[in-house]
Amino acid sequence: APSVSITFLGGLGDIGRNCAAIESGRDLLLLDCGQLFPDESMPGADSVLPDLSYLDDKGDRIVGCITTHGPEDHIGALSHALRRFEFPIYGSAFTNGMVRSRLDEAGVLGRTELVPVADNQRLTIGSFDCEFLPVTHSVPSGLISVIRTPQGTILHSSDFKLDPSPVDGRLTDMPRIEEISATEGIRLLLCDSTNADVPGETASESEIGPVLETVFAENAGRRIITASFSSHIHRVQQIATAALNHGRKIATLGMSMKRNVALARELGLLRIPDTAFIELEDAGQYPPGEVCIVSTGSQAEPRSALALAAMSDSRWIQIGETDTVVLSSTPVPGNEARVYRMIDDLVRRGARVRHSGHMGLHTSGHGKQEELRALHRAASPAWFVPVHGEFHHLVAHA
Repeated sequence: APSVSITFLGGLGDIGRNCAAIESGRDLLLLDCGQLFPDESMPGADSVLPDLSYLDDKGDRIVGCITTHGPEDHIGALSHALRRFEFPIYGSAFTNGMVRSRLDEAGVLGRTELVPVADNQRLTIGSFDCEFLPVTHSVPSGLISVIRTPQGTILHSSDFKLDPSPVDGRLTDMPRIEEISATEGIRLLLCDSTNADVPGETASESEIGPVLETVFAENAGRRIITASFSSHIHRVQQIATAALNHGRKIATLGMSMKRNVALARELGLLRIPDTAFIELEDAGQYPPGEVCIVSTGSQAEPRSALALAAMSDSRWIQIGETDTVVLSSTPVPGNEARVYRMIDDLVRRGARVRHSGHMGLHTSGHGKQEELRALHRAASPAWFVPVHGEFHHLVAHA
């Protein structure tokens, strides 16, 4: 049988720019194509890309790109790749929606076809027989990829946790993984390593809802501004539910939040009635206790909505003494100093700040050791390569 090679162009040793090239015969299949956001050591850089130069003499062999789910560390480099090559992109409807808006902004939408993939669908991409299984993560509609090659079956976990009670009820398809393992065998497992050094299990996303209810109850009469990743639709759902239960209207702040909320509502992934929403510019017409602003900027990114507001530099909102800011996230490694600086700025403006250091306002989208153990047991692969993590995560996983 023809040999099969996998070349990692990014995503091993840093959390970001996930991208791998799987090659068999003439066919090359990309698995994700993400970017990494630069840190303080890279002044002037906007993003860090996978090593796309590997593809320079192979562009005509690219049969497609599988996008496992929507955030920038998995789709952010697609526009750069499509400026150089043309290929179709395969992903769930929500992922494709996120990809479409990024590619449209970059003006390269005409260089690809976005092929929607349903849960448990099986289809052929080039010479690869691919099957896509539902998986739970902080972002909806993530997919585990089962890629059948002449050298056996590759299973890619995607970013995952084994959430027993996901907000949308869509469970990771462990029985199918066990079935594939028992019938055809899994030659190679590529598995998320983000929490490989943390014992136990990751708390379910649905455990966050009651904590948010408490925060809303304790902050009656105050405007509440929540910050989370704009792709974290399950978190937005729980924030919205708490806001509605406490008689508040909802306004979105930040371009990506506005866009992803609209997309998720259109696809039925976010259930919030039309009447719940108000435009941000109209929020001032309501008493503070009747408003909830759902914002981006939980990582204090330099131009993000919340970071600008913290420095009194927002054209949309002024932070003051009737505000409670809820950071429903934890700082991504490397962002800690920036996030705590933003918290300082918010408190200086008179705001009350609640974050995951105080209470359970966040849970990870990545499985801890017991969940990794369960996936390894189900897949029972002949070979294993830890992926998606900084170097110490990969070593801990191995």
